[in-house]
Amino acid sequence: MNSIETVATNAPVVVAKGSHRLKVSRRSMLMGVGASLLAGPAIASPCPPTEVWEVSTRHLGCCVPKENPVAQWETYRSEVGTPWQQANLLESLQSPSVSADAKTILYAHGNWMTRENSRGRIWYIVQRIRQQYDGPLRLIMLSWPSQREPHPVRDIRQNAQCADSQAFHLASLMLLFPSGQPLGVLGFSFGGRVVTAALHLVSGGKVQQGELSWLDPSSRPPAMQYRVGLVAPAVDRSWLSSSGRHHLAMRDVDQMVNLYNSQDPVLRRFRFIEASGGSIAAGFTGFLRQQGDAPSTGPLASQQRLRQFDCGGAMGVTHDERSYYRECPCFSEVVRNILWHDASPPTDAPVP
Repeated sequence: MNSIETVATNAPVVVAKGSHRLKVSRRSMLMGVGASLLAGPAIASPCPPTEVWEVSTRHLGCCVPKENPVAQWETYRSEVGTPWQQANLLESLQSPSVSADAKTILYAHGNWMTRENSRGRIWYIVQRIRQQYDGPLRLIMLSWPSQREPHPVRDIRQNAQCADSQAFHLASLMLLFPSGQPLGVLGFSFGGRVVTAALHLVSGGKVQQGELSWLDPSSRPPAMQYRVGLVAPAVDRSWLSSSGRHHLAMRDVDQMVNLYNSQDPVLRRFRFIEASGGSIAAGFTGFLRQQGDAPSTGPLASQQRLRQFDCGGAMGVTHDERSYYRECPCFSEVVRNILWHDASPPTDAPVP
């Protein structure tokens, strides 16, 4: 441990530095201090504006809303170094505290997340994004009732249905932004199910036999306004196909990046979630190009608007969200995509 000792005389001060001993006079030390004082304090570079929001539907349960649910949300805001505080999201969007050119990303978390877990996770994602982007940033998280309950298998099936209902909230959040405004959308596991269902709803589709009755699709012309990142999505690999459950999801998507893990021990058992049985998760094999492709657990070819990467070689046997962010090198492609940065050329190859 270094220490500072005041020397009363002008005798040389001996400073040890490694194996060398340097003699420094008190006068030269004072001159050095004076010079640094005259130069003024060091000015740290300002932190880029970062605004993080939580849109909570935890108090609303898992029922499909019959009317626009925006007024029922509980919304909270946090910034770097400040605690979460209740705030009005609608007012903020009308007069944003971050600059007008801020990148806006919507995020839906996965299963078995408490409010505290989800709040920590969104800030972890901010840290990962900040490794690639230092401009103004706004992240808005949909915090939905996915906390762990007794009886895991039944709980997972119930939360799968709950994720479908949460798509109505995420879709309503998407519609708060003007048509054509570029948005990034990120979803992990069941959060990926929320995302694809929400995209399907915004394009006029139905989920759980319900639709956005407060949306007139004809009043919202198609606009390629979404860049989507899916991480280990707990959705069937056929759902984005022309006859799939979420077949309208890609209508307004400029580009989607899907990270999957062919060694995922959780999504390997995805067939037990869906009543139909035999389902294979897109987070385990990637999405199919079209309905009816032969079953496979190998890497599937990418399309121009849908790029897919197998992270299994880098991550191994895990379904951990943070492992994707830390260990899968292709998570940088997700970040580039949802920030609307120029993407790397498409590739069909899995991560080695």
